[in-house]
Amino acid sequence: MTSPSITRLMGASLLVMTLGGCLPDSLQDAAALRTLATQSLDQRNFADAVSRARRLVEKTPQDVEAHYLLAQALAQSGERTAALVALEQAIRQGLRDAGRIEAEPRLEPLRDMNAYEDMMSMQFPERQSVSVRAGSVRASVSSGATTTSQRAGEAVSIEQRGGKQVVRAGDLVVELPPDR
Repeated sequence: MTSPSITRLMGASLLVMTLGGCLPDSLQDAAALRTLATQSLDQRNFADAVSRARRLVEKTPQDVEAHYLLAQALAQSGERTAALVALEQAIRQGLRDAGRIEAEPRLEPLRDMNAYEDMMSMQFPERQSVSVRAGSVRASVSSGATTTSQRAGEAVSIEQRGGKQVVRAGDLVVELPPDR
């Protein structure tokens, strides 16, 4: 019979090995990797999130969510081009929700890239999108969305008015035609 202190020590050692990635890959299933990668991302430990998400993609190369998680981790770690490649792979694997992609705050570092806008327009041709900048203020709108944001003391609003979307950023106003 093992004493309670030895049992706690063994449990703590197992936890440390699991969190440290010391257990063989055969013992780390995809769900555990996904959870650990997501936790690392939430804790802003981007290098660890990228490492775990890459291992998850290796284990489950057909998993849309694995590629999407990798894209988020890479974007947050500053690897924007690699993040765009992972996002495109997620889309190719079956991610079909442009609104979900555009609403994901972890993908914000990609949104000012021409390659991101080109990819989104090509993959989601039905998507209407406008990006507006006024100084340090940036706002984006896709069909059907109404958004208001404020940065650096300047307001940006996107609203529906008379069947049209109206985008205001500082003294800039853009009216979009009605959805068809």
